[in-house]
Amino acid sequence: MTSAPSMRSVVQDYLDQRRRLGFALTIPSTQLMAFARFADRSGHRGPLTSRLIEEWARGEARRATPITGARRLAVVRPFAKHLARIEPGTEVPDADVFGRELRRLTPHIYTSTEIAELLGSAAGRDAAAGHLRDLLRTGRGHRAAVFGGAAPAVRRRRH
Repeated sequence: MTSAPSMRSVVQDYLDQRRRLGFALTIPSTQLMAFARFADRSGHRGPLTSRLIEEWARGEARRATPITGARRLAVVRPFAKHLARIEPGTEVPDADVFGRELRRLTPHIYTSTEIAELLGSAAGRDAAAGHLRDLLRTGRGHRAAVFGGAAPAVRRRRH
């Protein structure tokens, strides 16, 4: 009876195969190898379990937040799916164990009072290319700041 290969070697084989197929895998490879080291240190042998993956995603993160766990889980899940095809008994954890991987922050909508305060405090300041007031009056504020004064001519295409 042969002993089961280390998780590091299994992950390395997976990464080599993915790279041969044209995938770059810079961040995923680092994360997957970290997972493999964790699995080997824990003495894991046999089919991959959801518990092991979730434990790594939750416990090994430097900043253990739900979004960090969700992102780490998103890196390991494709590997677990791959392994499930070749190793019976492999578990693939649900994608939403830690919540959504990508979360959009709620935008701040400025009130009329806040806008007035911002404009009032900006009125007395100088911009890089002149007075902010002058730039706002000419309507070329962004272009003037970017191009150091005069806005470049814009060539228009005819259709």
